[in-house]
Amino acid sequence: MCSQLLAETGALNLEELMLQGNHIADGGVTALCGALLLPAVQPKPLRVLSLGSTTGGNAIGDAGAVALAQAFDALRLPAIEKLGLDYNSISDGGAEALLAALSKEPTSPKLRMFSISANRLSEPMVQALLKLSKARTFILLSRPQLSAET
Repeated sequence: MCSQLLAETGALNLEELMLQGNHIADGGVTALCGALLLPAVQPKPLRVLSLGSTTGGNAIGDAGAVALAQAFDALRLPAIEKLGLDYNSISDGGAEALLAALSKEPTSPKLRMFSISANRLSEPMVQALLKLSKARTFILLSRPQLSAET
């Protein structure tokens, strides 16, 4: 229902969507991605998607990261230039889904900056994302990470 509402209100006709600090959590990201995946929806090319920054995250965890990865995978989001997921609760499971989706060509060929600082990624996952950023030539902002206990 929320996905349908997003689609019907024209909320997907944006080039920049900045929702940091709104605490939309996994359910909000899943609804947003569900709206993007509706067959009747032809969104404008989204260039900036900010779901977290130093001004605040959204309590997005692995389920939200997986939903976002599925949207990237299905749509190829060719216009995305900046993706911000700072200050959320994404761990290696969610980051692995994002890594897999962003590794596929031609997923998001215009991606220039991916920010995922202050989540719960292990050092090996940060290194895997860094390797992808070098191969795809985008800037990765990934430090510092929060410990699993915080």
